[in-house]
Amino acid sequence: MPRRAKELVSAALLLTAVWSWGGQAGTDELTRVTERTTGEHAGTEDLSATGDFDGDCLPDEAYFAESNGKYYLVISLSGEPAPVLKNLRATSLNVTGVGAQPPGKYTAYCARRFERRGRRDCPEDVLRELVTTHDAVMLFTYESAAALLYWRNGRLHTLYWVD
Repeated sequence: MPRRAKELVSAALLLTAVWSWGGQAGTDELTRVTERTTGEHAGTEDLSATGDFDGDCLPDEAYFAESNGKYYLVISLSGEPAPVLKNLRATSLNVTGVGAQPPGKYTAYCARRFERRGRRDCPEDVLRELVTTHDAVMLFTYESAAALLYWRNGRLHTLYWVD
């Protein structure tokens, strides 16, 4: 594992209480996932993404890591002391990928679906629309679903974009 990645993982483990998002309790040691060895999407494609995920004009990285059979999305922000971890609640990354999505206006899947039926509504606690001024992390399942993760005001926001 590259030195920078080891430093970030160590910092994340020390600061999990501060940067808790997605519940990473129990992460003893995170190991970066560098390749899918089985399945239709075997290889290295879509296992990491680079973009300006926090709007500071510096490159940030999103990638997958594993600990004790659990997978996490790690978002390493250049201006932050520790990466943000999201527990994927998955036992495999065979059909999961990550990418960078450029700034723009994005509408949640539920809002688009209801709009076609003559009403525009999502559950009360679900983000309906997202206007981004810098890159967002796109977490997706091949040929299935995608969510946009957007860092704003020291917090990660999630828009369920495709279903």
